[in-house]
Amino acid sequence: GAVSARFEELTKGEARPVQLALSAGRSLHLPACARGTARITFDRLCGTNLGPADYIALAQQFHTVVLDELPQMSLFRRDQARRF
Repeated sequence: GAVSARFEELTKGEARPVQLALSAGRSLHLPACARGTARITFDRLCGTNLGPADYIALAQQFHTVVLDELPQMSLFRRDQARRF
């Protein structure tokens, strides 16, 4: 689709998996990253127990984050919506 095509454009087809170091010795697996751009699913990013320092680490490493599989937000996803 259009999102995949734009991601390929931004990464010049060089995307590779990355383990991003986070706070407290944890890490986040990013399945595709290159040239300051990362791609990850919404649930993997917003559905896990990450804190502000973790999101700051992500923002310091990548200027663009492409989120796949965004769900429709509802009251049942309040915590995930807040993180988003």
